[in-house]
Amino acid sequence: FYLAELLVMLRTKVHPTDLASFSVGCFLLGSYQLQQLLVGFGIMKKDRARSFKTAKFSTIKERLPDAELTQSVKDEIRKKSPLYTKTGDKGMSSLYNGERRSKNDLIFHTLGHQDELNAVIGIACEFCVVSNNGLQPMLNEIQSRLFDLGAAVATPPQNSSDEKINYTKFNPKFTSRLEEWIDKLDAQLPPLTNFVLPSGGMSATHLNLARTVCRRAERSVIPLIEQDLADPEVGRYLNRLSDFLFAAQRTAVQKEKQVEVLWVKSTEDF
Repeated sequence: FYLAELLVMLRTKVHPTDLASFSVGCFLLGSYQLQQLLVGFGIMKKDRARSFKTAKFSTIKERLPDAELTQSVKDEIRKKSPLYTKTGDKGMSSLYNGERRSKNDLIFHTLGHQDELNAVIGIACEFCVVSNNGLQPMLNEIQSRLFDLGAAVATPPQNSSDEKINYTKFNPKFTSRLEEWIDKLDAQLPPLTNFVLPSGGMSATHLNLARTVCRRAERSVIPLIEQDLADPEVGRYLNRLSDFLFAAQRTAVQKEKQVEVLWVKSTEDF
């Protein structure tokens, strides 16, 4: 290996550091051929050859500065994170049923709205924790159910197996649970006599923001339901969820001893 380096240096009259990539290549090629030869003659077992392949990269890293390693060798040494797959780099993504669709597809827009809704509820929940208004357990439950809702949307009935459809089917009992929570919260609130403006503290205003995102998520799923690409129960749950978020908003105002700002009609003449 070192003799090969010396001969190339003398013949080409180049600086030793310029031969880093060439040296690595010669070493890798020689190592691979050697282990294949040893395996062929029964001197080295295949599992030993695999460990030898792993060891050679650590040897290279010790011998050469990081700046002199080729990108391909760096990629082999670095452990790849599972957070990225590169399969969506061309604008396509997979549904739960394995179907590939454009990321601009209506299904992915709907899933994006639901994801945003979950994130906004998460922010509102943090404010509820700080104020200790008692809404956190319900909001955490809703966040988990939004994941279930997404799984249902990502499994369009027309192109999915019965097994996957049954596995991701959204249970109507979750919608009934929301109705029970709404009844319980609303029974403890003063009756509405006017429109309520987004107000009443950080918990209430963020719950109101979540309500508006929820309405958008509901609107986005309606075309899918109309085309039989989504279970109608998904739309019902989102419809009820926006009502719950309104009741939760008013509850936060009451529990935190804040003040609701009411809508006031303009008295100005045109």
